[in-house]
Amino acid sequence: MNEKLDRLLEQYSAAAGESWLEESLPEDIPEHTFSHKFLRSMDKLLRRQRRSPAVRAALTYAKRAAIFVLAFVALSFSVRMTVDAAFRRQVLQVVVQVFSDFTEFRYTSDVKTDEQPGELEFTYLPEGMVERKEYREADDLHAYFYFEDENGNMLALEQVRITTNTEDRYFLDTEDADIFEYTIHGAPAIGVEKGQGKIIHWTEWNFVYTLSGTIPMEELKLVAEGIRPVSESKVGKIKFGYLPEGMEIAETELDERDYFVWYKDSDGRFITLDQSLIEGNDELIWMLDTEDAEVTKLKVHNFDAIGIQKGADCTIHWTEGQIVYVLLGRNLPMEELKLVAEGIKW
Repeated sequence: MNEKLDRLLEQYSAAAGESWLEESLPEDIPEHTFSHKFLRSMDKLLRRQRRSPAVRAALTYAKRAAIFVLAFVALSFSVRMTVDAAFRRQVLQVVVQVFSDFTEFRYTSDVKTDEQPGELEFTYLPEGMVERKEYREADDLHAYFYFEDENGNMLALEQVRITTNTEDRYFLDTEDADIFEYTIHGAPAIGVEKGQGKIIHWTEWNFVYTLSGTIPMEELKLVAEGIRPVSESKVGKIKFGYLPEGMEIAETELDERDYFVWYKDSDGRFITLDQSLIEGNDELIWMLDTEDAEVTKLKVHNFDAIGIQKGADCTIHWTEGQIVYVLLGRNLPMEELKLVAEGIKW
């Protein structure tokens, strides 16, 4: 008896369930509108997953066949932007004297600082360049780092703290040299190239930096931009130096690896920024809608970026070291969104 009943249930239960659903459900089922926060949470779960190597290998072919994945070469890095250039000039006083065969910089400060030199990390180094730690030096006022590769190329960084009752003088050999003006972390910098030697010299806060090397100047700039304090917060600790008029903050989310901020105005325009940290075995997938879109190559903070314009939406996507940025603007021109991106500071 039980076996016969089981067979009948197995045969007719599916049809009975479908019939019950047809009779119970209304003809027009209203579409549910999910909250912006819920949609963001689901998007975050889909994008960021800690996958095992086996799962990643299994997904590789499917990814290549199904979606267009935007990838960036890791020649980008994190930067530190603590204060604007005007404030830096108030912290350090500098006297520059140009002579026929050299240029002298003399630095003093009336601002006391307890921040110690030497607590730095290099988020970008040329391939094969390793630190010779036996040459590292650090004390209360001075730090020195030295790197070499197998081909004999070298890098050296000198960091000097300028505080009250201290003075530092630095002499650059500028005779018959090529002189360049740069910006490092938003601060003015001078580049000097003479023969095989290259130097970039700049100040940040109470510190004077001198980076020298035998590598090409453009790559030396990448090294300089990648220098940052070890204790620096990695996500979330940013400021917007420029926002379109009328934009007000609407929502923020922050955890250890992801930061999201949303600005909007009363005219229906909005800006969102996603900032994600990639480290260890992390994997992050961003899928950008490039179908029938206008795609351009850009620079943000001197880093390679991609701009996507489609309909009312503009997107700028770039990386700085281990940080991935996606900046979206609706009803904003790409040129103005670029101003927002360039204005993002640490």
